[in-house]
Amino acid sequence: MSEPDPTADTAHECLGVPSDASRQTVKLAAARAKSRFNPDNYPPAEKHAARTRFHVVRAAEDALLADGEFPPERITPPAAGTLSVTAARDRLAPDESVTVSVTIDDTPADDGVVRAGETTAEIRNGRATLTLVETGEQTLTAVVGDRVATTTVTVTSPTGGIGLELGRTTVRVGEPLRVAVRHQSDGRLVSDATVTAADGRSWPATDGRVRVRPTEPGHLQLTATRDRAESVSTSDTRTVTVTPASVELALSAPETVAAGEQFGVSVRESTGDPAGGVQLTVRRDGATVTESVTDDRGQTRLALDHPGTYSLRASETRPQTEVVPATRELTVRAEATALAVEVVDTPTATNPRCRLVVRDEWGRRVSDATVTVASRTTTTDDRGRATVTIVDGGPQTLTVTHPTDRRTQTTLAVGDDGH
Repeated sequence: MSEPDPTADTAHECLGVPSDASRQTVKLAAARAKSRFNPDNYPPAEKHAARTRFHVVRAAEDALLADGEFPPERITPPAAGTLSVTAARDRLAPDESVTVSVTIDDTPADDGVVRAGETTAEIRNGRATLTLVETGEQTLTAVVGDRVATTTVTVTSPTGGIGLELGRTTVRVGEPLRVAVRHQSDGRLVSDATVTAADGRSWPATDGRVRVRPTEPGHLQLTATRDRAESVSTSDTRTVTVTPASVELALSAPETVAAGEQFGVSVRESTGDPAGGVQLTVRRDGATVTESVTDDRGQTRLALDHPGTYSLRASETRPQTEVVPATRELTVRAEATALAVEVVDTPTATNPRCRLVVRDEWGRRVSDATVTVASRTTTTDDRGRATVTIVDGGPQTLTVTHPTDRRTQTTLAVGDDGH
């Protein structure tokens, strides 16, 4: 295969293949030629010519593979016409955009570029938009293929001042503050300004906008100035109130634990990140019971020995940051222990009443325990005491239960009256 030649008279010469080339060879040559003349690979001024060559190559491929017409009439180059360019306005302000119309014999041009100094814009459907920066008379040059047309516009400096526009007048440390610099005369954005803080930091507002992040609380003074020496716009200054940054803590812990049971506590920031080094204080009835500090994962473990309701509070002090503490309540229930029955008076045939005391495994008296004998029930008083009556003769099964799911059974036997 030889180099493709879109100007050739025959389809084979156009693709650079011999007259006896196979279908596979034609397809391969056409693919390479279309890739070479793809308009997307060319600068704006050369796209039209590249597109024409691309269509010629595709027509040659169609002709060889399907006996199509070559060269096709649809890609016959248009007759030469007169190129003209017209600006929507002939007087502009710096940084203002202007729309340019480009036609060939009153037909919108679809290729080419419009240039103004170093600024270039592509022509689409007969239009191009440029933003002019330099002041004075500017020449706009339209280039479509080998045709060139020009027009002129005048860019004048604004006579009014500039204004500094703040998104908010109060912002927290580290939060972004949106700042805009505008012409006071018409509100247009100024694209050649710089915003400077009193501490020496500065931000170029290349498109009239900038984001400022305050680093410490207090009052931040911002000043906007124009960068070009020929500008007669004045500067503008505004002051922003900066408050300390805010971080909210979230505390995670079980609602209920058993006395003496070890449990975990987790503290995180409002962002979801672990809050390490946070002080965790446990209080009961207004008094501090214990304290702990979370590790790097924002976690710590505790154990509380006495039943009751406790208050957990996670707090931290940070420089230039307001930390909102987190609190929650936790209930410690009595540890479940075994029950034991102490018989004070053994029942007899003549005195069937039996006094007894219910205790836990540590010997402490248990109140509110239910004592059942032969379907008859009673409840222990606040000293763990109860009295039951043995009606039927013979050993009786005595059952003791407590609301904490503790339970025990014992057998009562009727004693000898003479004993």
